Amino acid sequence: MMNGESFSCHNADQKCLVHDTCHLKFNLQHETLITAVGWRHFCNKIYNITTDGSWIDIGPLLLGRFSIQFAVKASNDAYFGLSSGDTTALPGYWIVLEGFSMAKNCLRDGFTAGSTCFATHIAPYLTNTEYVRYWVQWDHGNVRVGIGKAFGSAQIMQHQFPVAYYISNVLLKSLKNKADWIIYL
Repeated sequence: MMNGESFSCHNADQKCLVHDTCHLKFNLQHETLITAVGWRHFCNKIYNITTDGSWIDIGPLLLGRFSIQFAVKASNDAYFGLSSGDTTALPGYWIVLEGFSMAKNCLRDGFTAGSTCFATHIAPYLTNTEYVRYWVQWDHGNVRVGIGKAFGSAQIMQHQFPVAYYISNVLLKSLKNKADWIIYL
């Protein structure tokens, strides 16, 4: 049992399933129980990540990658961070979804509050009743964000940043309300 949910793990083929949904693992060893704190992603999706008020590092999921898709269910102020490490003290790109308590979507350089929005898009997409899916691509400082399942379609923001950061971690935050996230890998 983990957080009240039953699961089964198989070390040989590196599976850990919860109700047929891949979750997280960390150095899984035969007959070893481990806490949620040390788990790492190794399957296709992460479900039931909830943020509320502070940044959460969900790990170095992006090593060698230049794109990711995610879905979020929130009323506003959902923050998706592409970071070069496990903290906002390290460089990265900050995607604000319907921030500032309105429908302003924004791309920022770094995680400093009050920093400049280098690209903005005014439109209400988020809802607290259903997930909205986004895609993000980054390559040599060129960061693009769009809506939907297909990379490159329905682009809402793009900016060529002068510094290309090495991206390894995903950081999530919601400012005023709870947000539920799905990360697709």
